[in-house]
Amino acid sequence: MDSPNITQKEAFLKYLQRMDIEMLEIILDDSIIYFGASKKVFLEKLSYIFNQVKLGGGKGYLRIKQHKKQTDTYYLLLQIFRYANKFIIEEKEGNIIKIYGTKIKTSKDDIENLSPLEIFFGDDEKIEFKPSNEYVMKIYRCTNAYEELVNDKIQILTREDISQWLKKHTLLYEEVKEEYLLFKYNDFRSLFFMFDYLLEELQNYNEVKMALKSFTDSNVNSLHQWLVDYNRLAFCRVLSFESSFSDIDVANKTLKYNYRSNIYFKGDDFLAIVKFNELYHKYYDSYQSV
Repeated sequence: MDSPNITQKEAFLKYLQRMDIEMLEIILDDSIIYFGASKKVFLEKLSYIFNQVKLGGGKGYLRIKQHKKQTDTYYLLLQIFRYANKFIIEEKEGNIIKIYGTKIKTSKDDIENLSPLEIFFGDDEKIEFKPSNEYVMKIYRCTNAYEELVNDKIQILTREDISQWLKKHTLLYEEVKEEYLLFKYNDFRSLFFMFDYLLEELQNYNEVKMALKSFTDSNVNSLHQWLVDYNRLAFCRVLSFESSFSDIDVANKTLKYNYRSNIYFKGDDFLAIVKFNELYHKYYDSYQSV
């Protein structure tokens, strides 16, 4: 049990270090602002960070380092990722009145390079945000589009399914893609972007089929020529395609999508690219080591 003399700030730092969301919920006030956001939104972000640390194999406590000169400034060290969040705690008479960061990000490049581990919130996640009717409607449309595929049901999709979903929602994506400071569009935007990129990789299926058909390791010269002929395909157009999938079932031609737990893909095109990559890099690595 905590000492009755412990301050709110000391308790916050203690349970932040322990990654204890339940205790943070108890000791933090609902009425103050955290990085510009509400307590609820702030704790959701911390919960995500804690979960990533645990999934990454982090054990025990996080480290918190206090600035040597600025005693109200701290660093939350995520050592497993070699990442740190800097934050400042303002207090009055032993009570926290504000917790905030120092980074200002307003450009598209800033946001695109934002680490998912950084405590930073979009404009529409902040307390002062006043949603317009247009914004509310876009959120509704983005949520519906996203939940067509990402929901509590297993979805088994083909390349044609991806193409049709992208065509259906292209206009909506065009409307929201540049509103990069509004983070509540991100689920839809990221799914659209990932599927668009996946479809682009699948366009290489015919060339992949040719590569697999023409493969031979009957002699060193033929193998070397095959590696040369398909070098660009392997390293520029389908590199690491297979890293997006797990539970690859060759018999049923299905692959589980690593980035959305309810989505599986099905088709010869997916499996052919996976097979090509495995084959190419197996022989390329062997050839390079000779």
